[in-house]
Amino acid sequence: MKTKIFKVFTIATILAMVLVIRCSFKNSEETKTPEQIQKEKQDSLASDREKKIDLALTELKELVKKQMKDPSSFELLDRTYDKKDTGNLVKLVIRYTGKNSFGAKVTSVTFGTYDIKTSVVAITETRQD
Repeated sequence: MKTKIFKVFTIATILAMVLVIRCSFKNSEETKTPEQIQKEKQDSLASDREKKIDLALTELKELVKKQMKDPSSFELLDRTYDKKDTGNLVKLVIRYTGKNSFGAKVTSVTFGTYDIKTSVVAITETRQD
């Protein structure tokens, strides 16, 4: 009989602790100011934008490799974008090496654009560095 009462008491204690913990987390979320909520939304949007731009840079790299005579010689040196672009059109830049038609290793830079609304990546210019 004592063990049965002990088990019931233990279970009741655990449930009470779970409820207290859950309520404390819920209260901490409810006390956020409108400014905090707005900042969280902006941070989330910025993070999503960064992920999309990262994928666009990868796509630009693949477009460059498709145009190369020897895609297997492609070596990425650097990739970036214009962080001042806050609109829907983002300027992309990748710097890489690869073999030219004569088999010599050359360094090139390709500029591109990424339209966030349409998810279109386009090469605008390629030049040797």
